[in-house]
Amino acid sequence: MVIHCDEYGRERTETILFIHGAGVAGWFWNKQLAVFSATHHCLVVDLPDHGLSLAEPFTTVEAVADSLLDLVARLGHGGKAVLVGHSLGAKLAAFMLARRPELVSRALIASALFRPSWLLSAMTSEKLFAWSLNLYRKYPALKRWQVKAFGLADPVMEAALMASYDSLTAGALLRPTLAYANRMSLPEGLVAASDKPVMLLAGSREPAAMKRSLADLATALPQAESHILPGCDHVYPVKAAALFNDLLAGWLSR
Repeated sequence: MVIHCDEYGRERTETILFIHGAGVAGWFWNKQLAVFSATHHCLVVDLPDHGLSLAEPFTTVEAVADSLLDLVARLGHGGKAVLVGHSLGAKLAAFMLARRPELVSRALIASALFRPSWLLSAMTSEKLFAWSLNLYRKYPALKRWQVKAFGLADPVMEAALMASYDSLTAGALLRPTLAYANRMSLPEGLVAASDKPVMLLAGSREPAAMKRSLADLATALPQAESHILPGCDHVYPVKAAALFNDLLAGWLSR
């Protein structure tokens, strides 16, 4: 599996791998890169079926996690990395931590869903995705409204999201969503990562299933530091970037 990866700050000593969620791409982390590329070696991937990895199908959470672990072993300083994952990327980070803890120095798991959600269940129809994409292409104003509703408040990131919508196919949306929905149990092997520093995040305005998922992860990883971010919805790494970056920087310094 070939996963596109951009690299910044190779001369820095500690590697961070940023893993985005479904429907976006590596650009999602621009507000983090603006800070952490000055202090860390940063790897930013476009997951399969996204961005510059659009031609690579997203198969299973396990297969993609293993490919990302191979990337860490190859590019990470000392063959390790700090994992920073959001949404789908957070679920991948949890699986990576469980499967090869020796390649992970620490992990920030931001809004990884491990409980059933009616919204996710409703999003597992290729016909629904095709219908939505056709609407965006037929009515550009609707697409512009959706981009604004995402709350990026950044022209460069808004343009990147518009480009993502233009390039996505129904299959490219469905495959990662199904892979995510089909892995609702915590990954086996998390107990082997009980010595790793872990931070767990969720937004206070996210669905109850997301907060229960955080609690499940906190039980499985008793050493983890957990935060429910006040007033935040799912897109807090962008919409509350200062808070997210402060939490990440403080945690990395400990």
